[in-house]
Amino acid sequence: HSPYHEFRLGALLALVRRYERCKADRAQIVDFYLQNTRYINNWDLVDLSCPKIIGDYVLTGGELAAAVIADSVVRIVPGVIGDVESALSDSFQDNLLEPPCYTRPAEYHPVDNPNETWGIPAILTSGHEAKIKEWEMEQSIARTKERRPDLLENNN
Repeated sequence: HSPYHEFRLGALLALVRRYERCKADRAQIVDFYLQNTRYINNWDLVDLSCPKIIGDYVLTGGELAAAVIADSVVRIVPGVIGDVESALSDSFQDNLLEPPCYTRPAEYHPVDNPNETWGIPAILTSGHEAKIKEWEMEQSIARTKERRPDLLENNN
């Protein structure tokens, strides 16, 4: 246990808070963190950032939480994701949850209730990109209001 542990923990906490507030500086903050990892107790990082990244969970150990945090951090390292544009549409990128995602078949009959039909909204098969984007934004806002209203408070 280092005599500087509390100071390093305080600095790490400040770094996490700055990362949360400053979208423009995130790459610089990650670079700074990566250059100074030898000074940081990794379990402190897990304890500080886990509730923000994966929510409140009870796990058998810290390894799973550490893996989730590592995966979420390396996504912003250049070259890790093949298509950088895909990261821009991830959930939470704009403090919004993703809209519903649909796939084929266009109509689906659940096994437990074959008389019920689930279908793809017509707008998604219309080919009208602007209206599709508008629909996706409306769905994202509605989902966020329903499931994570705290994220909308952070949009202001």
